[in-house]
Amino acid sequence: MKSYNLAGTEIQMPDLVRTGAPGEAEHAFAVALDAANLFASQKHAVENDQHLSTTGKQAKLAPMASQLWKTIFSSAKALQGERLKIETRTAELYGIGVPTTPYQIQQDLERRTWWNAQPAATGCALPPLATGNDSGLSARTGQGLYRGPARTAMNAVVDTFI
Repeated sequence: MKSYNLAGTEIQMPDLVRTGAPGEAEHAFAVALDAANLFASQKHAVENDQHLSTTGKQAKLAPMASQLWKTIFSSAKALQGERLKIETRTAELYGIGVPTTPYQIQQDLERRTWWNAQPAATGCALPPLATGNDSGLSARTGQGLYRGPARTAMNAVVDTFI
C-alpha cells in the first residue's frame, strides 16, 4: 500500500503494478494531489490570519479555490484521455480484425455459408470441437461468424471460442 497525505489526512492506495517510468495517470494524480495540499496550507494560513474579516478571508480564498478546481478538472481530463488510450489499445488487442485479402474474405464467406446451412438443432455444435481435432479451425470459424451476419443465438456460442 502506498500512503498519500491529502490536507493532513493520510490516504492509502494499492501499489500499482507497472514497469518503467510513471505514466500520465500517475502524473495527473500527483499534480492534483499537490494542488490540493497547497490549497489546504494556504486555506489554513488565511483562516488563521487575524487581520482579515470573514468577507476578506472568503475573498482571498475564492481565487485559490478556483485555481484548485481548474487543476483538478485538468487532471481529470488527462485521466480520461489516458483511459481512452487504454480502451483503444485493448480493443485493438482483443478485437477481431477485418479480412484484408481476397483469400481471407472468401474463407469467411465459406464459414458463414456453412454455419447458416446447419440445422437449427445442431447449429451450435462445431464438429472440430466434438472430435478434439481442432487445430484452430473453430477459432477461425468463430471469427468468421462473428464478423458476418448470422443467427442471433450464435453470438454466445462464438464468444466461447474467442
